[in-house]
Amino acid sequence: LPNTAELAHVIEPDRDYRVRATSSAAVWGRFADKVSGTYTLQTSTLPAGVDTVLSAYAADNPSEVAATDDDSAGDLASRLQYVSFGRSPMLYQASLLSGSGVFPLRASREETPSVRPGVEVQPMQFVGGDVLWRKLEVKAGTAYRIQTLAAEGASLDTILAIYDGHGAAPTAENDDNDGDLYASLDYFASEDGEIVLSVRELSGSAGGFGLQITELTEST
Repeated sequence: LPNTAELAHVIEPDRDYRVRATSSAAVWGRFADKVSGTYTLQTSTLPAGVDTVLSAYAADNPSEVAATDDDSAGDLASRLQYVSFGRSPMLYQASLLSGSGVFPLRASREETPSVRPGVEVQPMQFVGGDVLWRKLEVKAGTAYRIQTLAAEGASLDTILAIYDGHGAAPTAENDDNDGDLYASLDYFASEDGEIVLSVRELSGSAGGFGLQITELTEST
């Protein structure tokens, strides 16, 4: 039922929920446990005229959206993915651009795959409308260059972002590096730990690309 951020419903991963909302009254939820991983919320089987939007917020700042999705699940349904570091709770909002009614909401969690720095280009694949999330272990005093690269026979417009867990918003983001459609970011690690990378395709297209992560300096 519609509620406020302060009264967010507690939800569990790997469960299906029935949500009732209107265009003027959203539904807020939060996962019960602070566990790191990739969280996915998805609406489906919408009533006629209903257009859902899913959004994620840091619990300590519910006025600043960290991620949002409108129609990536198709047929006006939404699919939102967000990686949690497990340090602070996140809030999720299901709202409607139009219509009202009851619809299914699927909540799930999975481990975030890891990537490593190196000279090799790591092949990646979009299935269409998705966001790829990867975690990278970083060493204090080391600078990293993270790049998306064209795969043979593919032309994609990638957007690359880095999250360091110190806020809900990305630490850095890049779209078109050096005038082409691929992305590049440099990141300096001030402490040992993990960062999270997200890559999405601007228009939601499917296809392959390469991900390369290079250490620019040695740890000191």
